[in-house]
Amino acid sequence: MKEPLRSYLALHFSIILFGFTAILGAVISLSALPLVWWRILLTVISLGFFAKLTSVFKQVSTKNILFICGTGGIVGLHWLTFYGSIKASNASVGVLALAATPLFTAFLEPLVQKRKVNIIEIILSLLIIPGMILIVRTLPTKFLDGFLIGLFSAFLASLFSSLNQKLTLLSDAITLTYLELGSALILITIAIPFWLTFNPNEAVIPQGTNDWIYIALLAFVCTSLAYSLTLHAMKQLSAYTVSLSMTLEPLYGIVFAWFLLNENEQLTNSFYWGSLLIILSVIIYPIYKFYNNKRI
Repeated sequence: MKEPLRSYLALHFSIILFGFTAILGAVISLSALPLVWWRILLTVISLGFFAKLTSVFKQVSTKNILFICGTGGIVGLHWLTFYGSIKASNASVGVLALAATPLFTAFLEPLVQKRKVNIIEIILSLLIIPGMILIVRTLPTKFLDGFLIGLFSAFLASLFSSLNQKLTLLSDAITLTYLELGSALILITIAIPFWLTFNPNEAVIPQGTNDWIYIALLAFVCTSLAYSLTLHAMKQLSAYTVSLSMTLEPLYGIVFAWFLLNENEQLTNSFYWGSLLIILSVIIYPIYKFYNNKRI
């Protein structure tokens, strides 16, 4: 098999795995905070083991470490709100809200990169709004809070992605990810005792064999393995191909939720029409950026 084809298959397999994280988040019995703590803990352990074997850790200055760790705190909060969205609604609503990330990126990226706002990017990202209106109008009231939490998660995803564009100039991807997740782990570990004060009856330890299996799959397969496959693919494929392919993650997540969790019984046809509008809008965004950059 030719290397580009192998990389393309690896990329799409990683996206399928990323799309499956919402399903695992829905079936794991733990609340969002302990769920994310276990996911990050096991991911940090596996990434650390991989980095030790390959000796890829790079030295980073103290000033840059503080910047990286601050971004890691945003990553941790993003994961908390993403799974909080799923717990407050369902997997379909959670992944769909996350598809709004380009809408926030169109505004945040120019601020972080200190460049002018691109009007065309703003217009393209605003195409997401009609789909959202269609969804919110027919979304069951009990799911609305989850959708709003998911939108905040999308904002955080846009923020740390924009910051990571600057951080990639400071170190390699493995070192950055390890430091970011390590700092997120520390912050969540500190937060757990305070969280338990207000939620004394909530479990922190996975409940039963199924929970342990699902958390192991979430951390080792759908995070560490998926991330490693993405890095491998990025060595052979263009940034455009990777960016465009990643827009399929919400679609995979919704399809999985339909067939594995029967969430179509909880949602209306308008939700899926709105989802289609949002996903099409999200796909248009990297296509425009690619051809616009080619002209430049």
